[in-house]
Amino acid sequence: MSTTTFTLPDIVTALNGGFGMAAAETPLTIAEPRFTLPMAATLAHLNDPDVKWADVALTHATVRAQIEAEHEMTVPEDDGRTWTSDQVADAVNWAIDEAAGTRSTRSVRGRPGQPRRERRADAPRRPRRHVRGRRRRVLRRRPRRDRPLGPRRRLTPARPGAARPGPARRKHTPHDHISYSRRAPRRTTRSEGTPAVSTALIHTTTAAPLAALLPARRGVAWTVEPAPQLIRAGAAMSRLVQGDRALDVVELDGRVEVYADRADRFPVAPDAVVTESGPDSVAALATLVLRIVLPRLEREAARDTVVAHGREQVIIDGAQHLNEVGFSLIDHGAHVDPTNRPDGGVGIEWTAANGAEWGLWALPASGNLTLTYDGPVSGLYALLPVLLPSPDGYEPSDAAGSVFTRHLTNRFPQLRPLSDDEVQFGRRDDASGYMALPANDEPTDYADDDRRIVAQFSSLGTDLLLTAVPHLV
Repeated sequence: MSTTTFTLPDIVTALNGGFGMAAAETPLTIAEPRFTLPMAATLAHLNDPDVKWADVALTHATVRAQIEAEHEMTVPEDDGRTWTSDQVADAVNWAIDEAAGTRSTRSVRGRPGQPRRERRADAPRRPRRHVRGRRRRVLRRRPRRDRPLGPRRRLTPARPGAARPGPARRKHTPHDHISYSRRAPRRTTRSEGTPAVSTALIHTTTAAPLAALLPARRGVAWTVEPAPQLIRAGAAMSRLVQGDRALDVVELDGRVEVYADRADRFPVAPDAVVTESGPDSVAALATLVLRIVLPRLEREAARDTVVAHGREQVIIDGAQHLNEVGFSLIDHGAHVDPTNRPDGGVGIEWTAANGAEWGLWALPASGNLTLTYDGPVSGLYALLPVLLPSPDGYEPSDAAGSVFTRHLTNRFPQLRPLSDDEVQFGRRDDASGYMALPANDEPTDYADDDRRIVAQFSSLGTDLLLTAVPHLV
């Protein structure tokens, strides 16, 4: 059972993308009731799982007005509510089943050669006409019988003098039940085991420079390939591939979105989003991918490994990640010593040029790596910009904390003073950490760049650490 939760903006974005893609495959627009009714019913069911179909009309009127004006539902603000993937799936299935079972989206066949026309849900029904004294005769078109394809006639010439054969009797074949109507839907052929997907025809301009900013793993660099599936209708798409990992890059309406490829489900919400109007959108997107997206994939893989193979296998996988970072540290001149932890974790330790003691650890069932530090505070000045989020929107507070904490928060406003001798940063699903004085009884009324501190940084991905190796020696 999946524990992933989705907010209301995530669900609305997914509905816009999914039904927009479905509408793009038809001659209709997304404003037709066959699309707007299931979208509105999904939202109504999420608000109230016991909602009746008759109560969906008000929500449908609002949704259809938004789609007719903007060609998609307006993405609302996050109100704090979340739904599990099972709840979202139940709501979507209920909405599609109920919409298919009503006459509100009944198709009326036009004349041959003309597209179907849709009957509005709120359109008045035409009353039946009755004829007194006798039943009105209803003319119905006789159904056209589709003749199955019989065996081909023999085209080889007969022998001279042979009697001309009569009409061959048709034999029943196992395919007699198949209709060969001209109006049968055209199906796309696909090879066995390969899903039928729609590939994006327009490639992104962000994918190649983004791939150049992501580190190679064991000599394998990221490559740009065509996206195998269309996530958002009308968007430019490309796929970044490195071994068994893949990222889908989508450009649409001035936004660049990154979707992590997960083989067990279709992408619902982007894992990272930036605007193309930013000062350096590619670098900002690479920072989000390294700090959030790729570490999240490592944690998800670790959870699956615990279920399938146990916690010991997670430690083995973490040791392989340690080896990658350790060899990179050796290439930069560090002397690395392997060590073990009492809790079952493994790690490596080394000493930097300024005398600071570093440690990198793979903890049980974590999936990510933890970095520890003991040395002068100035030894973290080059590393913190890699680990911290963007400083935009943060302002240092002169009233909070002590002289020691303000010495750090003035330089890095993303840090929050936890007490007079400790600052921290981070949030759920992101890198986090703290920096503090070695002892609680140390004075906090002074600070300088040589002040000794201890620090710990958690939820770090292997890719992020490989980019930060030059700042660790």
